[in-house]
Parts: sequence; structure tokens; C-alpha cells
Amino acid sequence: MMIKKIQSAANLARLTGVVLALTLAALCFLPLLAHSPRAAEQSFSARRTAYAAGIRKTYDFRFGKDQPFLPSNAQIEGDDFIQPGAFPTAQYCEHCHQDSYHQWRQSAPATSFREHF
Repeated sequence: MMIKKIQSAANLARLTGVVLALTLAALCFLPLLAHSPRAAEQSFSARRTAYAAGIRKTYDFRFGKDQPFLPSNAQIEGDDFIQPGAFPTAQYCEHCHQDSYHQWRQSAPATSFREHF
């Protein structure tokens, strides 16, 4: 009888351990599910939409609301405004395109925002 109680207690301890391990595993993976690529894409899309709505309030649609980027030939997926932080920096591009970066760095567009004196 005592052996059955010990085996029963051991089985209960194992079962409790398994349940605890599964619960901890689920708790560890829940945040990953919340940050799934789909959730991240939806979050990015919502931030982009909110940013574009703010820009549209004060933007001068000189060539009409259906062609916000004229006279430029720029084409943007979704035909909406993009946050400035969505573009890579010149230093990021330099890692792979060193020659082009050094030529650009000395050009008028690259230096247009710096004081020349």
C-alpha cells in the first residue's frame, strides 16, 4: 500500500512538472505570437497610415490630390506618404556601395544642408 502511495505521489509530481513546464513554455511564446510578422506588418501599416493622415492635413497638393508627388517621377507603393525614418541612411548604403557613396558625398545634393563657411 505504501509503495502505491509513493508511486502515486511520484506520478502526481511528474504530472505537475509537465503542466508547469507547458504553462511556462506557453507564457514564453505568447509575446512572440504578439510580435509575429503579421502583427508587425499591421502595426507598421497603422503607423504609416496615421503618419500620412497627419501630413495630408497640411500638404500642398499643388498638382492635385491624385498626384501628390508631381513634378517628381517618384512612385510609392500605396501612393501615400512615408515616414522619413523608413529610408536607409547614406552611411547604411555606404557599406555595400563605397565608390558611389564617396562620389555622392562630394556632390551638391549631399552637401546642400551644410553651411559652406
